Amino acid sequence: MDLPQLRDFITRYFNADELRDLCFDLGIEYENLGGDNKSAKARELVAYCQRHSRLADLEAACRRLRPDTAPGPSAGAQPAVPPAAPPSSASRSGGVDIHATTVNIYGDVVGRDQKTSSGSDSDQSLTSTQES
Repeated sequence: MDLPQLRDFITRYFNADELRDLCFDLGIEYENLGGDNKSAKARELVAYCQRHSRLADLEAACRRLRPDTAPGPSAGAQPAVPPAAPPSSASRSGGVDIHATTVNIYGDVVGRDQKTSSGSDSDQSLTSTQES
């Protein structure tokens, strides 16, 4: 979950006492969080966990306490972006991996990825050539 999504989830699915319990379970002093209402306390809890590298702990606790409502893998949601296959020379066109979810550009000079007649190109491994 991103930060606003996590804050909104806590605000929506936890009442004030449950928010106190969530803080207790994480070893975070509820009284030390800023804010004077549940939404502000949820925001400050998320910010605290971000500052102290505890977002994963907070998300895990939310999923554990609200497994039927928490977005993410434990609620049956699919990952937003499937992992990209490692690039191969067969799937590149002009130094760009054209079959990946993300675009990786290889090479540093235009035309350098093409095999030269002298065979001196040091970047030949990035492209595949077809012989007729």
